[in-house]
Order: sequence, then C-alpha cells, then structure tokens
Amino acid sequence: MERNTPITNAKSVCSFQNCFDAGDEVVIEYNISPLSHDEGKDCTKMRMTRLEKKYVNSRWQAEKNIKIAERALGKTDSSSIRTVLEVGCGVGVLASYLAKKYKWHVTGIDLDPEQVERARSDHAENEYLRFLETDATRLPFEEGAFDLILSFDVLHHIPRWD
Repeated sequence: MERNTPITNAKSVCSFQNCFDAGDEVVIEYNISPLSHDEGKDCTKMRMTRLEKKYVNSRWQAEKNIKIAERALGKTDSSSIRTVLEVGCGVGVLASYLAKKYKWHVTGIDLDPEQVERARSDHAENEYLRFLETDATRLPFEEGAFDLILSFDVLHHIPRWD
C-alpha cells in the first residue's frame, strides 16, 4: 500500500512494532499491512495490543493531546463552542479536561469497552461530561449535534468507512 493512500479507501491496519524515546520526541516504528477479514463480517472492531494501550493511555500522551488541542483552540474563535465530541476518547483525559476547563458539554466516544469503562471510572460523568461505547463509522447523533469534533491517533484504527 502506498503511504499516501487516502484513509477513506484504506483496507489496511497500522500495527506498532517499536516505540522508543529519541530525546525530545518519541519515535514510533510501524508497518501497514493488509487487513484480513471475511466479507460480510463487521470489520470496524479495533484491536489494540497491551503495548498500544499503555502508550495511548500514558500521561505523556494525554498531556501532548491537551497541548495540541489548546494550541488549535487558541487559533480559533471558541466563544460559540458549547458541545464537543471526542472520537476515540480512550480513558477520557482530554474530554474531562475540556469539560472542566471550558464548561462545554463533552461527549467522549470509543469503540473499546475497556477504554470507556476506565474513562467512566477515572472521570465522573456529569452534566458536562459523558462517555459512550460507540462506533465512529456509525455515530448515533443528529447532524450538527456538535460544535467541535476532535480526534487524536484514531484514523489509522478505522479500516473501513462503509
């Protein structure tokens, strides 16, 4: 598969092989391989290894995502933002941060039930924050339900956008 293949046409899955610290940055080596599946079966189920979960759930990763979100928000007029969707919220650090700091109504979704369960146990759901186990390719929300949609490190896990 070519590196510049559009994600919407992807029939591959990215698997991390190695992750190491290289001074100021973390280098992740990965390969892209064909997605093995049987036609007609649900191919949207994401599978992360324990190593991947450890990486994506790390405090370092959460802080990096918060900094990126803050930098992006600093370049926009966020005064009209009231509702936010975080696709692939993992353990809910960013969603919780945004709900607390901005008092926005934030919905964090993830396909992995373990991630959603941990998000709920680590961050109390309230009028500003909720977590749902939901497939990003089949969102159960009305068009225009959110003023802002965020997603970090998720697209390579979605093999099919059918």
